Amino acid sequence: MSPANGNRSKVLKASEADVLPKPAMRRALYDAFFTNLAHVLPLVDRKELESSDSSVLLQQAVCLAGSLLRHPNLPDSFSRTNAFYEKVKLLLCLDTEPDMLSVIKALCILTLWSPHSPETVSLNGAWHATGSALRLAIQMGLHQNSTYEAASDAKSRRRIWWFLYASDCAHALITGRPPMLRPADFDVSPLTLADFDDQQDEAAKYFIADVSLAHIMGQLASRLRDQHADEGEGCILELLVEWIDKLPPELNLFSSTGQKNPYSFPATELHICYFGVVILSQALTHQREKGWLCSNVCLVSSACITHLYEEILYREQVALLTSMHPFWCLIAALPLFYCSTDTASIEKQRRESLDALRAVIQQLSPRHGLARTVTRKLLRLDRLRTDIISQQTTLVGDHPKLTAIPNHFEKAQHIDELFPQLRMWLASHDVFIQNTILEKVVESIELTERQSHHEATTENVHSVFDALGASAFMDSVFDDNYLDEDFSFDLSPSL
Repeated sequence: MSPANGNRSKVLKASEADVLPKPAMRRALYDAFFTNLAHVLPLVDRKELESSDSSVLLQQAVCLAGSLLRHPNLPDSFSRTNAFYEKVKLLLCLDTEPDMLSVIKALCILTLWSPHSPETVSLNGAWHATGSALRLAIQMGLHQNSTYEAASDAKSRRRIWWFLYASDCAHALITGRPPMLRPADFDVSPLTLADFDDQQDEAAKYFIADVSLAHIMGQLASRLRDQHADEGEGCILELLVEWIDKLPPELNLFSSTGQKNPYSFPATELHICYFGVVILSQALTHQREKGWLCSNVCLVSSACITHLYEEILYREQVALLTSMHPFWCLIAALPLFYCSTDTASIEKQRRESLDALRAVIQQLSPRHGLARTVTRKLLRLDRLRTDIISQQTTLVGDHPKLTAIPNHFEKAQHIDELFPQLRMWLASHDVFIQNTILEKVVESIELTERQSHHEATTENVHSVFDALGASAFMDSVFDDNYLDEDFSFDLSPSL
């Protein structure tokens, strides 16, 4: 035995990194992974884990993912997941796995683990895992379409590539950092159902739709960083309209007749991301309009996101949400802080919606660092809003009005195109969303549609923050340092 192999054996013996959980626990964690994450990570076949020569690295990685789905309030929840993470990381560092496909799958799974806030400089987290996996993928030639022509496992490799591309796009939007990949850097054909063994599986259709939406996120992230963002507004809206129009029927929340489809966690999660991107797409107008966050589109999207999170809360499925969801909670909360309210019922609805979003964030906080950052952000926004409302009341002597709706700069067709089923939802007997803010928005839209073009107001939209010149604070949400003002450094291997 060489000295290097001898030292490796000693480290493995001391750390027990290659020691798997008991069979019963292992099966339970595998079940959790394949039941709840197969639509997000369709990269691992259960047969890979149960054969006699299965990769220990890949098995530990799947156990890590499965443990993330346990209830966060269990006393050993974080420590158990962290122990799996330490084992996976050590196995990677010791280079124990000769099969690079198993290595890259393990790295893909590590993108689920994000214990630190994104503003913390650390080697532990989803952003670094995505970068490492992408570099390995490029080394393996997965960015070239010719690589797949002779590969017997081409389907699996293509899913890996598109998963990593989607992850890169999502992190570019969430963190504000430049993406590692540009579409011009690879020529891999788009995913189709032929890339899946079961082409009728809802998980396959979800994954294709998710990757397509992530591509829009990447385009949006690029436009938000671009000084000439106005040029991309129409393009992003067109991409979103096309995406929702082509969504498979089984992934829609409602049927074409307006009947609510049976609850589906993947479909719910997918629509949360969609409505979040819709809100962010409105940021492309912020250089022209100060009140973009309280536009009709933003308020409708916020109401829809809040309701979908309530559905998840009622089913106690928050533990199944991935690490990006604190970001979507923040995006959904922004219009609720930004808009002003003119009745007690609307203010009550605003507070209830924020409470639902906070409940999701609270449950995600023990495992996902971004949730703790978002909690601090919401506290600051709440204090700022309270101060401004107090000053407005003193200056104006009246309760601030919901002046955000109706407004002149929105095109009416955007509502119908971005929310094609909205009117059917509200008209159905089994009302999808009982939300006072949403009802107010829809009423204002219908009123605007009845008015002629000449009767439309030309007054700029103003929000509660605009009254005292505070809108710049909200614009800073999308600066590079939107996550927090304080940066800390953590390069330690332990968490």
